[in-house]
Amino acid sequence: MDKPTYKQLEEFWEWCGFRKVEPKYCKVCKRQEPSYWLKEGIGKRLDEPDLDLNNLFRYAVPNLVGINIERNYSVEDSPLWSVDVCAGSKWEQVCNADLALALFWAIWEVIHGKQRGGSKKVHYE
Repeated sequence: MDKPTYKQLEEFWEWCGFRKVEPKYCKVCKRQEPSYWLKEGIGKRLDEPDLDLNNLFRYAVPNLVGINIERNYSVEDSPLWSVDVCAGSKWEQVCNADLALALFWAIWEVIHGKQRGGSKKVHYE
């Protein structure tokens, strides 16, 4: 797995408390207004959040029970980030050269309850 699909991102941001709004066609201005996102507690229109560390730590990490991030230099040529996250009683670990992607995929696995008893998923780029 490399980058998430658009559908995966939509589902992820909804888990983080965002709601996508699809405005209806405006008969007065004769055009479709673009979709936008609303975040619980913010009350203003937002573009879809970027998948970066700032947004992950601002909106996703507070929903977790635990998080551990380590840099693994034992892999030749391309050091990996190892991310362990916990939501409830489910822990997942994902490794990736890109820290934001490693964090995203670890949270994604926890959201979907794909706990595999301490298994390690390695996603190379």
